[in-house]
Amino acid sequence: MKKNYAFLMLFFLYSILIQSQTSIDFDSFTLGDVSPQSSIIEKWPDPTANPTDAQVSDDYSNSAPNSLLIRPQTGGIEDDILINLGNKNLGVWEIKFMMYVPTGHNGYFNIQEYESIDPTSQWNGEFYVGSTTSGGSAGVVSHNNLSGTASFPHDTWFEIILTVDLDNQEITATIDNNMMLNAAPYQDNNGNTSFQVGGVDFYSSDANTKFYIDDFEFYETCIEPTISGVSTPPEICPGNSVVLSVATNGEEINWYDQPTGGTIIGSGMTFTTPPLNQPTSFWIESRNTTGTGLTCSPARTEVAINVIEEDLPVGEENQDFEPGEKISDLEVTGDNLTWYNDDELTNKIPVYTNLVDGKTYYVTQTGSNSGCESKALAITVEETLSLNDKKDIQISFYPNPVQNSLNIEINNGNNYNAVILNFEGKEVISKNNLIKNSRIDISGLTSGIYFMKIYLNQNSKVFKVIKN
Repeated sequence: MKKNYAFLMLFFLYSILIQSQTSIDFDSFTLGDVSPQSSIIEKWPDPTANPTDAQVSDDYSNSAPNSLLIRPQTGGIEDDILINLGNKNLGVWEIKFMMYVPTGHNGYFNIQEYESIDPTSQWNGEFYVGSTTSGGSAGVVSHNNLSGTASFPHDTWFEIILTVDLDNQEITATIDNNMMLNAAPYQDNNGNTSFQVGGVDFYSSDANTKFYIDDFEFYETCIEPTISGVSTPPEICPGNSVVLSVATNGEEINWYDQPTGGTIIGSGMTFTTPPLNQPTSFWIESRNTTGTGLTCSPARTEVAINVIEEDLPVGEENQDFEPGEKISDLEVTGDNLTWYNDDELTNKIPVYTNLVDGKTYYVTQTGSNSGCESKALAITVEETLSLNDKKDIQISFYPNPVQNSLNIEINNGNNYNAVILNFEGKEVISKNNLIKNSRIDISGLTSGIYFMKIYLNQNSKVFKVIKN
């Protein structure tokens, strides 16, 4: 006779939003017949039957002091009461109550299609708690025409949750936190699809039936959808878009650029981001709406996209060059260098391009592992007369590589200046008014590549120096 559906959603654990409809704990009732004390409880209203009323009892209670007793069918007693629930035919509804079955006894209940069995009685499934003369097995709760059982304890209170999804005609049942039915067909006893919840019938099915009911609740529920996964690449290069896809059982999926509030920037199972130039997060909201308009959704799920930022190539931002030198003669270090002649990085130029006095060139590097191009290093060049163009001036230095002292020899008798620059172009040593044969102590520098710039007679020359 009764049918139950504890619809806990697709993955066994779902949060729910509820709206209270009916709650009965029997604690304000007086001991004795229950039906005169509640407008929604009545004795089984079939005029051909001769039911007796279930009893408000203080023998046992889940919430003190009272509960509802269904007595054994013996000596003219045949307790049979119907809790009417309003003929619900849309939405998702949950029936929840506590049950106590003494050792040696059984229980029974069913779901009815109609309140007050009007126009007729229609059993939308019967639940046997233990072994009854109508069916069932000892120690488990079973259903008359759906497979699935769940164990229950004797002599202690245990919870029964039935969730009926009237939008999809499905039922789920949990007994003492054990899943018995999971989104099973909601049907009547003849296997026909059922579309309504009219009430719950508690009945004394035989001489061994004896059970107590307490804290009965009936309310509308909305099952929060779950997001089981999001497909997105772990990293992308600057300026690229990415297609995100989500796996969810929600009916409505929206995408946002903030965790709460804001406006929708996309909808559906996939979302294409705009071009991204920095690490960016988006948020997914999955929502369910019942046939009655009740909606629910969990907190938004963040999707973080990492945008790789390659380091700039290394070199001086201002460099001198001699007539006839090319892009390839500029001092720049990096992987897979690309040169441009505009700051928008639209016009690539080859490395054999002749340098032009006063012009700014732009160079990027592309990571060997990431394949991503860095931002550009801007290098402005200035043409100078090379000391090597002075046929009467010769410059030499040694040793190279050098560890402690760098010797410089110039055959010109004029004093000159020498500057040592590190790889980033920062001045680390400066010596003025050196004579033609001089020594510079570089023992205090760390190992690496340096540049020595010689200034003589308003001309200059740059040399690479390796420090061990």
